[in-house]
Amino acid sequence: MTKPSTRTTTPSVHRFKAIRNSLRFVSDPISVLDDQIARLGPTFFTYIGGVYKGLLTTEPELIQHILQKHHRIYRRSPMHFDKLSHFLGHGLLTSEGDYWLRQRRLIQPGFHRSRLAALTEIMQGVIDGFLDNFDRELEKNNSGIDLYPKMMELAFNIVARSLFSANIQEHELRRLSTIITSLQEFIIRQIRQPYLNWWFGMSGQLQQHEILAREFDEILLAIIHQRRLRGRSATICCKCCSIRVMRTREKA
Repeated sequence: MTKPSTRTTTPSVHRFKAIRNSLRFVSDPISVLDDQIARLGPTFFTYIGGVYKGLLTTEPELIQHILQKHHRIYRRSPMHFDKLSHFLGHGLLTSEGDYWLRQRRLIQPGFHRSRLAALTEIMQGVIDGFLDNFDRELEKNNSGIDLYPKMMELAFNIVARSLFSANIQEHELRRLSTIITSLQEFIIRQIRQPYLNWWFGMSGQLQQHEILAREFDEILLAIIHQRRLRGRSATICCKCCSIRVMRTREKA
């Protein structure tokens, strides 16, 4: 465990140095952060993209202080969550306060132990199918396989099949995965290169990803509509944890 820093003043990455490192930070953030931690210690100030000042720490005690013991007095960073909410909506991931609490209570039944246990068979089936395909691909590829996209694919398939069961077609699943990957990469660029946000708008990149977000919604709404026609109730996690609870059976 990392020992808490005993320094009375917190070191800082200079704004201009942060700008200079921003391109490298976009493509390889881990090496940039490792270099800074080695030079400045476990806790220091930095500027995201040379614009937004923030505190970075690897000290467990400080992380626990903010995220667990005193989380109610710390707000979500607008630098991150304004960008996320633009595409993901105002759900559990992006909201806070009373509104967050109401949404959390709405989906609480979905996290009951019995319901989670029922997902085990679905999850195991996805994993078994993935391993079969992975073994066949590994036999054909002697040069090796990049595990990062494979693990992303597996995680997405587990979540999607758990949420939608057998009601989603394979081509829809692939399309949702492609859209999520594209949106995620674009949001990360917006956060790590905030000085380019004007260009993202002028070049049409922002609008292109807004179109993708709408397509994502349309696919999910079509799935919800199908479940309604079958008379099945559903709680669907839309847009990567932007929770919308859909009641499919009207009250008498």
